[in-house]
Amino acid sequence: MRRPAARSCFFAASLKHPLRFAQYHILELPRQMWHVRQATRAIAFSMGHRNNSFVMKIFIQSAGLLLVAVLLLVAGCGEPEVKLPPATPDNAVEARNQMRTARSQIKSSAAPYLQEMMRRGDGLEKSGGEAMEAKNYTKALRSFAEARKCYQQAVGVEADMEAKRAAALSAKKDVETARPAANAFFKTEARPESFVTAEKNEKEADEALAKEDFEKARKLFTRAVEGYKAAQAEAEKLIRVELSRAAQSAKKDAEAARSAANVVTKPEARPESFVTAEKSEKEANEALAKEEFAKARELFDRAASGYTTAQADGKKLLRDENSRVAYAKKKEAEAEYLTANTAFKTDARSESFVTAGNCMKEGEAALAQEDFAKARELYTRALAGYKTAQTDAVSIVRAETSRVEWTRLSAAADAALLERQAPGELAKVKSQAESAAGVAAKDPGQAAKQFAAATATLKALIAQAKTKENLPKSVPVAARLENALRVGSWLQAQWTLGELGELVPDDPRMTDFRAKAAALPWPKEVSVDIGGGVMMNLIFVGPGSFPMGEGNEKHQVTLTKPFYMGKFEVTQQQWQAVMGSNPSSRKYDKNPVENISWDACQSFVAKLNGKLFGVKVSLPTEAQWEYACRAGSTTKYCFGEDGAMLKDYAWFPLERGWHSFETHPVGTKKPNAWGFHDMHGNVAEFCSDWYGPYPTGEQKDPKGPDSGSGRVLRGGSSRDTAFYITSASRREVMSVNVLESGGLRLVLVTDAMADYQPGTVKLPDMPSTPVASTPSTPPPPPTSTPTASSTTSATPAMTTTAPVPTDAWMNGLPPRALPGYLQARSDVLAGKGLMAMRSWRAMWGNRLRDPTRGYAELEFTGLLLTDPSKEKSAAAEEQKKQQNLKEAAMIVRSIRARGVTDGALLNQLEETAKKLP
Repeated sequence: MRRPAARSCFFAASLKHPLRFAQYHILELPRQMWHVRQATRAIAFSMGHRNNSFVMKIFIQSAGLLLVAVLLLVAGCGEPEVKLPPATPDNAVEARNQMRTARSQIKSSAAPYLQEMMRRGDGLEKSGGEAMEAKNYTKALRSFAEARKCYQQAVGVEADMEAKRAAALSAKKDVETARPAANAFFKTEARPESFVTAEKNEKEADEALAKEDFEKARKLFTRAVEGYKAAQAEAEKLIRVELSRAAQSAKKDAEAARSAANVVTKPEARPESFVTAEKSEKEANEALAKEEFAKARELFDRAASGYTTAQADGKKLLRDENSRVAYAKKKEAEAEYLTANTAFKTDARSESFVTAGNCMKEGEAALAQEDFAKARELYTRALAGYKTAQTDAVSIVRAETSRVEWTRLSAAADAALLERQAPGELAKVKSQAESAAGVAAKDPGQAAKQFAAATATLKALIAQAKTKENLPKSVPVAARLENALRVGSWLQAQWTLGELGELVPDDPRMTDFRAKAAALPWPKEVSVDIGGGVMMNLIFVGPGSFPMGEGNEKHQVTLTKPFYMGKFEVTQQQWQAVMGSNPSSRKYDKNPVENISWDACQSFVAKLNGKLFGVKVSLPTEAQWEYACRAGSTTKYCFGEDGAMLKDYAWFPLERGWHSFETHPVGTKKPNAWGFHDMHGNVAEFCSDWYGPYPTGEQKDPKGPDSGSGRVLRGGSSRDTAFYITSASRREVMSVNVLESGGLRLVLVTDAMADYQPGTVKLPDMPSTPVASTPSTPPPPPTSTPTASSTTSATPAMTTTAPVPTDAWMNGLPPRALPGYLQARSDVLAGKGLMAMRSWRAMWGNRLRDPTRGYAELEFTGLLLTDPSKEKSAAAEEQKKQQNLKEAAMIVRSIRARGVTDGALLNQLEETAKKLP
């Protein structure tokens, strides 16, 4: 008996060929009728009908219906008649070959579901062979064609079954993957219903696969995969629920541990274990929010452990907390004591200071007894007392300053004048000052206010007394002032206005005079008599903006106030007229003064201002100097970029190399576009600024850094090459250093200039084009030889006749530089740092801007830092030390800027620089 699966497959394949299907069933009709008869009998018997006639009646009716159905099927589904070729032997052989080819394409002819088709095909093939032998080629052709079609149908059925078999096997592989994956999520033998059902489906699928019911096997395998996946999802859900529960439990443990640790620790003094635990707890909460339960539980456990450790640490810290706080307060109080003690400038101390000191002593006793709470309280009171004492000290200092100012003013006042003009008011103000002195000890703040009021009152009394006393004397001065105002002489008006202000400062006419003087047009150039008929010419410079500096340091600067600047550098004749002496190493009246320091320039300015009325002079700021030097240009030099033209504007070495320093009469070279001479070369000019890096961004009226180690030097000298005398080049020099090539140029201002606001006064027009190319006619240089004093060499006498050392940097050293170098070397060997420095300065200008000079500078820098000589007093020794450090710092910066490339030297330089403040 055939397998049901094979029969069903055969029937399914036969439906594609209705004719074959019908033929098959006609042939099978007797057997089918027998089955119908037997089924009819069984039904009738079960219904209680034992009459054969009744059974036969039902059988006949069923058979008839079956026959009709078969005939209708044959009539409606018949295939068209196959068109055969002519019945010849060759065509018969060809048909047989085609049939055999079709049969060879069947891969597994032994498959049960092909047996029926193969049997029929074989029968047709045999029938065709017999027809061939009988030479019945028509029958042979038909038999072979039908056999070929039968085999072709078998090939189709086989392919369909193989596809179903492959699909079933693929589903089986999916099952074999899904089952272990699901099993991995179960920790016990228990399995959910979905897993058991999946196993059952898998077993049934294997049985169907064995019976070659591939479609059923595939469906069952698919159900098994879905079941295993459902089981895996259930297991995952259970695991996540368990992990979540464990994580939440660990979180509660961590929170409880944190609360316990919080009790014994303070927020401002958490131990490291607490901080680490907090971090772990934070990360755990983040993991919990992301449903990373395993990681969260681990982190919560770690946090709980950290909090437990922190609790133990906190208990220990809590035991020591009182002592720690007490000692901390003690340290704070001691630091505050030093600050408060420094704030007092005398031995006198306020009551708060004394009280704080008593608290410090009591606190020390409490610490000795380990009464930390009491000690902490006492030190806290001491701390507050010392802070109060600092406020008291400020008041005391202010009171002392006010008292000193009162004392100075009262001592400088003309007592006789005040007694004559305001005796009653003078007595009252003295009484006010005495009252301030009486309350100074108890209430220094009130004393400061009283002294300040007394000082202001005394100033007013002095002004009133001067005005009353000098009123007759002021008549000619007032007349000169009125005449100057009438003729429009600006400088004369400013001068006499200042002189009149000194005579009658309280005169009500001064307000009107000042207003009229301010309304006078400002001249483009002024000449000031600085003493003995010696004049100083200054040129007006109006407000404006310009790019200051060069390269990366370039920045925009705006000057909002006008000023007058010296047309020439200050000459030796002008210095002599003010100071009464000439420090220059080469003495010529019309040459610029040199061999001076920045401090000496300040003395010159102060003494000159003492001779002037209504105007004041000063060194220019670096911004004022560069603004006047550029004269509207933005190029390297005031006249442009062409260095070949520099010889027309500046005294400087025409070629790089050794050059002795020589100055030349001022004004013998061309001026810049605004009329200023010698802005490049001749002597370098001091400015008022401290040296430092330029600020970034746009600046208004800059005055340089608030402090520094040296002052700014601009313009270069006659020993500097063209590279170092540009409009932007700058140098640093200590204010106490006497510079052989240093000079100065002054600026002049008035109160009206200081108070200038745009639009209030019509200013002189500034030149927009260069002035005439021919230099102004300077005074002829002296024809006499220098005086004996001027021929005295600035170089110390030689103390050794040792031969010239063979240092590489000495190659080409001119004879003029040799004495200074030998003296400096001698001082080096003797350990005389400052003397070596001075001797070195005497010769350093003879070889400027050479990289190898850095070796000598480094040698002297090291010597300055280790100078073994001692001064007479500690104060002098400290001053010398600070001077050495500043000097060394300047030398270090100069070496950096000079481009020394020796690696060993730079390493040594770095080590030296680390020692500098």
